[in-house]
Amino acid sequence: MVSDVRIITPEARFSAAYINIGLGGADMGSSYFLPRLIGAGRAYEFLLTSDFMGAEEASKLGFVSRVVPYTELMPASLDIACKMTSKNPLGLRLTKEAINQNLDAHGLENALQVEDRNQVACILSHRLKGNI
Repeated sequence: MVSDVRIITPEARFSAAYINIGLGGADMGSSYFLPRLIGAGRAYEFLLTSDFMGAEEASKLGFVSRVVPYTELMPASLDIACKMTSKNPLGLRLTKEAINQNLDAHGLENALQVEDRNQVACILSHRLKGNI
């Protein structure tokens, strides 16, 4: 759940089975990450019942980025990785930071402030390198 991009095969299944062995249904950050990925209502259901989530449902709920055949798993992953590594590293870092901060932002104004700060940092970085 903590990966930025999640690619799975059609055979993948997920379950928070902790509750089946007498523990709480949430462990390893699942109570934090799962509601943010699929919404609180569905997260409650999965964490309280330990029902399995198949690949199709995981894709529909936004739990994963994409579903590809097993033979395409590595090529698809490398394709995304290559796209990312072709970008400005500072821009990537600041984008990830903005997304993470804005998941819990207290409104659009806070989100826009983070984004504005990031754009200024990228522009200044380019100017220092002589790109602008």
